Amino acid sequence: MCEVAEISSLIALATNMLASGGVYKKKRELQLLLDYYLDKITGTEVIEAFNDEVRLGKRVGKIRRVDMPYTHSAGFARARYASRFGQRALNAIEADTLVKEYVRGDATCRSLATKYDISASTVSRILRLAGIGAKTGIPRWVS
Repeated sequence: MCEVAEISSLIALATNMLASGGVYKKKRELQLLLDYYLDKITGTEVIEAFNDEVRLGKRVGKIRRVDMPYTHSAGFARARYASRFGQRALNAIEADTLVKEYVRGDATCRSLATKYDISASTVSRILRLAGIGAKTGIPRWVS
């Protein structure tokens, strides 16, 4: 088992593994990984290659239908650009309503995140700022 924390290390590891000549079973997957992270193929092409291996019985799993028409760096750049504008902030009334719904037990963090179109971590932060423990729904000063 090998754990890699950065993409640059992952690329170096995959390159060295392929160059060693000792990789057989995962050779195609390592090559796909390299091609994707070196911007030679799109995410859709990677998923389709995995789907082909599932169809041929070389890989166990589900057939996935994913539309990722970008190379790694293009998709990453689009996501970073979109996230600057796509973040939603709740006004004070919405935040208060969210807290009340959570405390009453009407909703979970995840359902509130979906309802208000924010992330679950934002819901947790709002609850924390209101003095509510996100796991218990009990104000911190009570426990």
